[in-house]
Amino acid sequence: MVAAKLVKAGMAVGLGSGTTVTHVVRILAEQRPKAIFIPSSFATQKLASELGLGLGSLEDHPMLDLMIDGADEVDPNFDMIKGKGGAQTREKIVASAARKVVIVVDRTKLVRRLGER
Repeated sequence: MVAAKLVKAGMAVGLGSGTTVTHVVRILAEQRPKAIFIPSSFATQKLASELGLGLGSLEDHPMLDLMIDGADEVDPNFDMIKGKGGAQTREKIVASAARKVVIVVDRTKLVRRLGER
């Protein structure tokens, strides 16, 4: 997975929430990068902790190198809908602290027109 390959030792990385981010967290846990992860939801925090990823907070890491998150729908123009979940506010806060935001989607998120689901 491309997003997981972007994570390097010493980075501070924000993690979004949702099914796609769950896959990313599992891949990151297999790779065991020496990075600090700042989750934006309790579910992501719990999973990342259980899988042994090093966790931090925005208080300790106010500037992030990267934020990895998912989208609910993405159309052919790469316009997207985000935020059907309950962690939207915290995701925005974590993303605003990141130098770069990477949105990860799988084919189940692709739609012909936004709002189809």
